[in-house]
Amino acid sequence: MKREEFLNEKIPMVEIFNSISGEGITSGFLTTFVRVYGCNLRCSYCDTKYSYDGEYSLMAPIEILGEVNRLNCKRVIVTGGEPLEEEKIKRYIPLYLAQNGYEVRIETNGSVRLYDEDEIYQFTSKKERKNLFYTLDIKCPSSNMDKFNIFEENFKRLILGDEIKFVVGNVDDLDYSIDVVKRYKEYFKGVTLNFSPVFSKIEPSQIVDYLKIINKFFAENNLDVRLNLQLHKIIWDKDKRGV
Repeated sequence: MKREEFLNEKIPMVEIFNSISGEGITSGFLTTFVRVYGCNLRCSYCDTKYSYDGEYSLMAPIEILGEVNRLNCKRVIVTGGEPLEEEKIKRYIPLYLAQNGYEVRIETNGSVRLYDEDEIYQFTSKKERKNLFYTLDIKCPSSNMDKFNIFEENFKRLILGDEIKFVVGNVDDLDYSIDVVKRYKEYFKGVTLNFSPVFSKIEPSQIVDYLKIINKFFAENNLDVRLNLQLHKIIWDKDKRGV
């Protein structure tokens, strides 16, 4: 889609707010969250069902940018729902915000294509990805959505500053995650690998103990691996919105 077409559209939006980033390599930083409406998956542990089965408002791109400007954070996370659903106007919000000078991170569920060079060029007239990073989920079996994962096609588009997130609910999920890492390790150099426990389903200490056992593999392959806790669920009630 060309930028001029995008600017004339209206986009279903759930909320735009400031808080701290609760997860991943940006954890703890003040951030503006831009939450779009709609998702193509139905994960068993989803904690934002209101983003696909709740109220939304239609906003023009310039209105979204205006609200982000008002909140005055240089870091933006575009989340959902699923921001990169194909053939949806919302797919271009991250490119639009990055083009306007924000450092944008896209939280995407791993079942949709990441941008290719042609798509970026069509919107921005530049082929390189600038001010734009991915937090790419890999769905594990306990999500009941693992059959929708896109692996190599997306992995080859990752660069320094991107991250992978495995949300794990049990040891089987950990086994699955490590199998993916071993099969595609050549794509993960410079990419942070986050292991995040499903809230109340597995103890963080179990994940740490598991990762310690295979630390030699991570070291030998120069892989950056970390435990990822949802900081916002520690600070506030786990079901509280807009934080």
